Amino acid sequence: MRALKWSVLLAVLFVLIAVSMARIAGASGGGRVGFSGNPATNAGQNCTSCHTAGAATPAVVIAGPAVVNAGATNSYVVTITGGPGVTGGFNASTSGFLGQFSTVDAETEVLAGEITHNDPKFFSGGQVQFTFDWTAPASDSVVTMYAAGNSTNGGGNTAGDGVNTTSMAITVQNGNPNPTPTPPPPPSSISLQQVASGLSQPVVITNAFDKRLFVVERAGRIRIIDANGTLLGTPFLNITGQVDSTEGEQGLLGLAFHPNYVNNGYFYVYYTYDPPGTNLDRTRISRFTRSAGNANLANAASELILMEYEQPFGNHNAGDMHFGEDGYLYIASGDGGGSYWASVGQVPPMMFSQGPGDLLGKILRIDVNTPAGPDTGPDCTIAGGTNYSIPPGNAFSNGTGNGCDEIWAFGVRNPWRFSFDRADGSGWIADVGQSQWEEVNRFAAGTVGGLNYGWSCFEGTHATAEYYNYFDNTACQPASAYDPPVHELSHSTSDCSITGGYVYRGTSYLDLPGAYFFSDYCRPSIRTLTGDPGALTETTVLPTGAIASPSAFGEDVLGELYVASLSSGTVSRIIGSEPRPTTAVVTKTNTAPAIDGVVDAAWDDANQYTMNNNLVIGTGVLFQSDLWATWRIMYDDSNLYFLVEVRDDTLIKDGPNWYDDDIVEIMIDGDHSAGPSYDGVNDFELGFRWNDPAIIRGANSAPVPPNAQFSMVGTSDGYRLEISLPLAEIDVQPVDDYVFGLDIHVNDDDNGGPRDAKMTWYGIADNAWQAPANLSYATLDDGTPPAEPNAAVCGTQSILFVAGSPEATLIADDAAVVSHLRSAGYTVVVVDDDVVQTANAAGKQLVIISSSVASSSVTTKFRDVTVGVITWEDALFNDMGFTGDAPEDHGIQNSQTTLAILDSTHPLAAGLSVSVAANASAATYSWGAPAPSAVRVGSIMGDSSRVAIFGFEAGSTMLLAPNAPARRVGFFGGHASLTSDGWKLSDAATKWALLCGSVTGFSLVNGDTNQVIGPLNNGDTVELTVLPPNLKIRANIDPAVIGSVGFTYDGSPAIDSTAPYEYLGGPLEWVPNLGSHTLQARAFTQSGGAGLGTQSVTINFTVTNTPLAVSLADFVAASQGDHVAVSWETVSEIDNTGFNLYRGMSPAAPDEMLAFVPSAAPGSQQGASYSFDDNGVQAGVTYWYWLEALDLAGTSSLHGPVSALFGTPTAV
Repeated sequence: MRALKWSVLLAVLFVLIAVSMARIAGASGGGRVGFSGNPATNAGQNCTSCHTAGAATPAVVIAGPAVVNAGATNSYVVTITGGPGVTGGFNASTSGFLGQFSTVDAETEVLAGEITHNDPKFFSGGQVQFTFDWTAPASDSVVTMYAAGNSTNGGGNTAGDGVNTTSMAITVQNGNPNPTPTPPPPPSSISLQQVASGLSQPVVITNAFDKRLFVVERAGRIRIIDANGTLLGTPFLNITGQVDSTEGEQGLLGLAFHPNYVNNGYFYVYYTYDPPGTNLDRTRISRFTRSAGNANLANAASELILMEYEQPFGNHNAGDMHFGEDGYLYIASGDGGGSYWASVGQVPPMMFSQGPGDLLGKILRIDVNTPAGPDTGPDCTIAGGTNYSIPPGNAFSNGTGNGCDEIWAFGVRNPWRFSFDRADGSGWIADVGQSQWEEVNRFAAGTVGGLNYGWSCFEGTHATAEYYNYFDNTACQPASAYDPPVHELSHSTSDCSITGGYVYRGTSYLDLPGAYFFSDYCRPSIRTLTGDPGALTETTVLPTGAIASPSAFGEDVLGELYVASLSSGTVSRIIGSEPRPTTAVVTKTNTAPAIDGVVDAAWDDANQYTMNNNLVIGTGVLFQSDLWATWRIMYDDSNLYFLVEVRDDTLIKDGPNWYDDDIVEIMIDGDHSAGPSYDGVNDFELGFRWNDPAIIRGANSAPVPPNAQFSMVGTSDGYRLEISLPLAEIDVQPVDDYVFGLDIHVNDDDNGGPRDAKMTWYGIADNAWQAPANLSYATLDDGTPPAEPNAAVCGTQSILFVAGSPEATLIADDAAVVSHLRSAGYTVVVVDDDVVQTANAAGKQLVIISSSVASSSVTTKFRDVTVGVITWEDALFNDMGFTGDAPEDHGIQNSQTTLAILDSTHPLAAGLSVSVAANASAATYSWGAPAPSAVRVGSIMGDSSRVAIFGFEAGSTMLLAPNAPARRVGFFGGHASLTSDGWKLSDAATKWALLCGSVTGFSLVNGDTNQVIGPLNNGDTVELTVLPPNLKIRANIDPAVIGSVGFTYDGSPAIDSTAPYEYLGGPLEWVPNLGSHTLQARAFTQSGGAGLGTQSVTINFTVTNTPLAVSLADFVAASQGDHVAVSWETVSEIDNTGFNLYRGMSPAAPDEMLAFVPSAAPGSQQGASYSFDDNGVQAGVTYWYWLEALDLAGTSSLHGPVSALFGTPTAV
């Protein structure tokens, strides 16, 4: 029985990986990685993290070619000279972890993409050298190689050593140019989902790095839409008493939260202020502080005025503010108004945009964090004080030139709204034009100040002949002297006042990323710009009239976009047409990837998913650089594989809590039981921490799969994690359409101590570790096309159809559904809802409840029946336990014809994908927000939260109800107008709900742990010497939960009605006798072997008990000095391959494998003695050790455990 024997090759591979990774943690004599001085790892730390300075500093030099060809391998030498000069060690890495290191010296090793010593070298002639090879990357680049070296005193401790670092720039040439990414196609259409109403002239939408939205009302209030979508009644800030909003472009116009708002509580506002007397109105920019005791309330008395400047008119006051990637506050200032060029002759003259001596018509940039210095203080504000400073890079920084130091860019008219692209840091400025053109300007991140966008000499790219520079009475410059827009809009198409938006960087929709959204106050359609900034394509994605007077766009913490209507007082979310899937499809591969952290060709066909769906912990994340991840998943007959690629600009491992470091967590519910707590058997929470050799087991998780493998390597912008999990060890069956629970989280630590953020793939709260019910799910797909869902299955089925009237007077929709079911071969009994009772379900295999019923007549009558139930009456969704009972938990959507498919692989999708024209004419669709245990297959178009096709497996956790006793389906509707695809969906729901599962095979199970050992196939031999003493045989069922399974073992029958279904399941164990056996199993739709039975499956197998070839004469562990010594002795080596040595913290089970020790005398009839020193131990801890002996045939036998209490180490 090959599946039950240990694989020597797999064990050796795992040991090599485990031993290599163990050295990262500093095993005896081993080097460390992440301490080369590379700023991308451990914040640039070097060897001083282990070696306390206190001696002369050595010189560290890298020698090797500084110019290399792409892909070429060259030798490099790190030389350490001076210092204490007894022994030396080193660590080297490259910027971006580019290229590949390989060893030359025996004393070096490659770990996690870096190179280090595996044993210190003794100095000779005043120096020590380490030689290694480095293979350059395939693309042209400039790579920095970093190296840290230490010179030790040989004292056996970390004191009195010398440390230094160095670096070397290497130019890589003659390689492949970096390809230019193809811009995404423009989105075809969007819809709007209203999230708030009742606002008064909203003009700003933004976030404070959490799930709330902050909306500015022009009169002087800031309102909060909380994480549940509720508009709070009490404003966050109310300064209406000091805001002048008399004219339409005056008021509270801007809001920006400090990048460190979560800690300091600072936010900044831009408003119109009418000072006492007859002076002109002023723009005032102030800082306020969050209330100390209430996160939803600002301290109105905390105002700190930063800047004021006069506004000559009540229009063109601009007002938008944002912090850039550089941490400075950018401020959009209008040109002060006035009409056309009627200001000629005024004193002072208008058209300030080109004038260096004032702040109007500019983009300003200030530093709100640094106190003003002699040369960096405020310049042109009239507020007085020194509450900000001038950053370097402005047009007139440090007093240079004759202009205002606050100016960063010139030549804008009324940049009402601008934004930064969170992906690349670029700025997008929508500038309201005069009488001919609207324009969009863009600048790249890092652009030095001094840009001039041309107003009032140019409107868009068009010269304005009537204007000249009023400030020095000279003519305007040629077009080449100005920075042109990337897009312009003619007033001939009814545009008149552009409302700028954002580049979509959310992850809820696959058709929106990279598109810049904008609108126009006079032409209120929503449009996008896509493509290269030099050749943008404009697309109308929402026609004129869909929103009134769009005044602002906004972005939430996850990058989803919103738009405000000034006149209707609403805020709406932008909904794409291609929702991001929230379930995973796991494709099957014929080529297993090498678990080495390298993306090889095996991953080419694996499905990829974007990680950052929800920020459940933390704020202030710059997603694209600081926390961003994608992951891929696939499987073969033996293993489940993950590839997780994380962008993270700082990598930290400092403990003591593993979840506070940079770590990937994977949660798996092997049997998709979706239970309320982790069962410790097949529910897993596994952690993979940066720079940690061990897989971490969550507090409630089942044990770490003993043959799991992983590799984690650094990359140019973070790290890459590759994982292999044996299917048998996580209780996932390698069969098509098998479903298991899944979620993936990434924790981010930027500065040590508690984690700064946590991102999830699926979960909307940090609760996946609490219960498998909070996970999403994944479906295995072996490439077999789904069966056509049409005719009845498992013989003739009887269906109870509950309608709003007797059969003689059925409405047209109900009559069409009943007729269709009967034509498919089902027996359908129609009962009026006025008289229907639970007893009507007796003898039926399915209950279907139409939306024509009065929900009050049906309520919970069929909630607990043990047959499948389908309904499209949304008012019954909560009665059935599908959803909650709040208005947002279920409802109907009128005038629908098309469904969005969320999971095309599930049988409920009928093999359809993306979107389905389900109705030939407009119909009403029911929808719900089902419990987490549901499979979500289809939704209302444009709103994936309104799920219109969902299903529950029997046993699933329900809301407001007991667990589902049989399959349940919430369906969008039964209509006479269903198209052929609509009827396919209807047939698929009927077939799936009928629950006609069958036994697909058998597995052998450890009776003590309930872990699957491996498949039990026809013709297998079960060798008892390599198996645990207590065993069970489990029937593999698809679906995983049915009514019951009947077994016949050597003619003796047994029934198991509880999943998982096992021969002599429960407290009784199967005690196999030696010899041949026959096993038969059959699934039934009801418990106790009742109901319909499916086709039986029969296998024959043999049980043997062959004596072990490798026996031990002795096996002991003892504390010695600074380690635990483990030793053992064999009786004979005649059939010995070697030993896997395991260690654990309790006698229950091993936690990790320490080493593979090969046979000392292969083939010898004499015994041999072995020893291993475990250096990774701590004083006062008892350690337990196991030996797994492997013979030449791959058969294994487990010995132990033996234990040792490690005492106080002795210095050596």
